[in-house]
Amino acid sequence: MNAKDSKWFESYFLLAIFLVAAALLIYIFLPYLAAIVLAIVFAVISTPLYRKLLKLVRYDWFAAFLTVLVIIFIVLIPFSLLLTRVFEQATQLYGWIVGGNEIHFGAMINDFIAQHFPYISVPQINITSYLSSTLAWVVQNLLPFFGGIAQFALTIFLSLFGTFYLLKDGGELQKKISSIIPLQAEYSKRVFDQMERAIYSVIGGSLMISLIHGIETIAGFWIFGIPNAAFWGSLGVLSALIPTVGTSLVSIPAIIYLFTIGNMAGGFGLLLWWIIVSIGAVDNFLSPQIVHRGMKVHPFLVLLSILGGISVFGLIGFLVGPLILAFFFALLDIYPMLIYGKTE
Repeated sequence: MNAKDSKWFESYFLLAIFLVAAALLIYIFLPYLAAIVLAIVFAVISTPLYRKLLKLVRYDWFAAFLTVLVIIFIVLIPFSLLLTRVFEQATQLYGWIVGGNEIHFGAMINDFIAQHFPYISVPQINITSYLSSTLAWVVQNLLPFFGGIAQFALTIFLSLFGTFYLLKDGGELQKKISSIIPLQAEYSKRVFDQMERAIYSVIGGSLMISLIHGIETIAGFWIFGIPNAAFWGSLGVLSALIPTVGTSLVSIPAIIYLFTIGNMAGGFGLLLWWIIVSIGAVDNFLSPQIVHRGMKVHPFLVLLSILGGISVFGLIGFLVGPLILAFFFALLDIYPMLIYGKTE
């Protein structure tokens, strides 16, 4: 074997070993996918805060530690309490339906219309079967979090640990990854920059706005007397991602429900809440302030990435799907530059 063939053999042999090692590493890390995804998301979204704190405290480890504390008290604790409440209400409502009770939303509307508009009728709408399936899915996917407290605590601990080191040593890690990517340094940097922008847009933008919509919907439902407000309001997270429709998909039925049971004050109050808070404050003011820094990704694609991610990866797919979408758009954005040498 001559020198050229020997070099070729060594290169491909090393590549084969590298691919096998990478496959084994992915297999080993797979049980901790949730912790890894959470760490990446927390690190990217909190990087601006980390940089500001770094200017104040000077020590990278201390700035990273303070950032993790902010994540714990501002994000994790409130979200865990809210998720616990959603799980409790979903379980109670599912048990109520399984016990033989039914929800005839159409009948309630017909009774209301018959009293006030006797010449109009609407068909019966029995949502019990659909709601039962939805509740069963919610309980089944949230049960591991509350049934395995030790595993859930380990996942959160590892994600925070990972966030700390990604903030502190993320720059060095990026350099090491760039050194093994077969691209020029400027292209590698562009990949990471666009990936960061895409994550800001998809997770820090569209997904964050949908979570805010869910919180304000839950608050409105609780204030104006909607039963199981946490569960019904949490549906506003997904509905907020549907273009044009938005939170009206859950808010309008709730408003109609309040009117049908004779709670006129609550109905008008929730209507004003929806118009002023949901449409006015969140959609028209807060949303442009949050999403302006990232690349534009259509909310319908974000919705599909969430639903597809959940169907493939389970509940953590809520973040995995948008992360994959962000990675795709990051590559798509730099593709013309890599292939055709085009620049913005």
